[in-house]
Amino acid sequence: MVKNSLITPRFIFTRLALFIVVFNAAIFYQPNWIYKTFYYNPRWVDDAWWSLNYWAFLLVYALLLVAFVEFIIRFIKKRA
Repeated sequence: MVKNSLITPRFIFTRLALFIVVFNAAIFYQPNWIYKTFYYNPRWVDDAWWSLNYWAFLLVYALLLVAFVEFIIRFIKKRA
């Protein structure tokens, strides 16, 4: 069995800490264009057949941002 030297407890802790910081930052701060385009837009909200409260919007935005950061990290590691 070959041990991957890149996956260490420190690496896992660092990645997890980064994701916690990104998630919390996304919950407490959203760019104005994201809020106005995806949540506050009355035309989009009125046409939707479902309703989304603000906390659900924040959760979806935070999870998508964490996934995007993970994609960027993997892309950079693959290209570097």
